[in-house]
Amino acid sequence: MQPSLYALLADYNRSMNLRLYEAAAKLSLDELTKDRGAFFGSLFNTMNHIAVADLLWLHRFATLPGLSTVREALSSFPKPTSLREPIAASLAELTTLRARIDAVVVQLTSLVTEELLASTLRYTNTAGQHHGK
Repeated sequence: MQPSLYALLADYNRSMNLRLYEAAAKLSLDELTKDRGAFFGSLFNTMNHIAVADLLWLHRFATLPGLSTVREALSSFPKPTSLREPIAASLAELTTLRARIDAVVVQLTSLVTEELLASTLRYTNTAGQHHGK
């Protein structure tokens, strides 16, 4: 995939997240937090999980050479250790965090090069397993 396509996908992801959060804001707290039988229970917990997963991956990607500005941008973000870790106490907090995460994703994609795509990402997942040997 061409590096320029990553920026296009990041913009699309940001706009879809915005639409999702606008729709979620119309729900009552009970509707937002009701267990729906999904893997993470409620819509709020699922949205939290997606934000956590994005942060985990951003922190991993930021270890690659040439991404020091991404590392710097992430220094003020939580560094979750579990996919179920709550990172916001309310939808308002999660909405603000989501917008900040999306801005870093867009920043990251502007730095994608063929060389970066060819590099090996080495990381340890939340279960302690090493990848990218």
